[in-house]
Amino acid sequence: MADDQPDVMEVDLTQEAVEEAAPAPVQLSPLPLNLLSTIKTAQAENGLRHGDYMRYRKHCASRLQSLYKVLKMQHGRTKYQKRKLDVHNVTDVRHLYVTLFSAERAWAYAMELKREAEARGEAGRVDPRKRHHLIGRLAKAVQWSSELVRLAAARSDTRGSLEAEAYCAWLGGCLLLERESDWEVALAKFSRAKKLWQELAKACGELEGQSLCLAQVEEMEPNIRYCTYRISRAGGA
Repeated sequence: MADDQPDVMEVDLTQEAVEEAAPAPVQLSPLPLNLLSTIKTAQAENGLRHGDYMRYRKHCASRLQSLYKVLKMQHGRTKYQKRKLDVHNVTDVRHLYVTLFSAERAWAYAMELKREAEARGEAGRVDPRKRHHLIGRLAKAVQWSSELVRLAAARSDTRGSLEAEAYCAWLGGCLLLERESDWEVALAKFSRAKKLWQELAKACGELEGQSLCLAQVEEMEPNIRYCTYRISRAGGA
């Protein structure tokens, strides 16, 4: 009587042959983000030496358009295809720059609105709609920076991942500062960012990189002192 059952060994060997023929997963090299150097150069060359946030915001928008084009993140010729970047699609440091400069554009817009209010003598009595818009832009910057943290943790090197975390913590503190609430959380975020920048400064072998990190620490000190003051007034310290 003929055996109608399939030859198990033959099936196993066939499957083994398929697995052996399959290409091995590609190990992607970590992408050097150089976050602080990148944004400080862009800021200095595009208006922020003189506090021109509008000019810097427009630079960020222009840079994003260039990134969308070169990374083929568009519908047709010009329209940006809005989609969440997956880790396995991040093969070029410019993918990380998309999230970085999206955060920078939103932050610059918030600072532009704040500067306009200050120039008009509106500090302390800003139109509620303007204030809502300002805070909304900062919240968007935090969202983008959180996305950058996620991607950098998987695709950048250790320094890039820590820079992204410090940047996100700083923006989170700025958002809470503008909301004038959760002073303890704001202080924790600024303190976390400060600690990370200090650690990055120590680990940096170049004097220029150290100076950038320490300047970032110094820039945050007034915010840290203000949060501490508000906590003490509320009896929280």
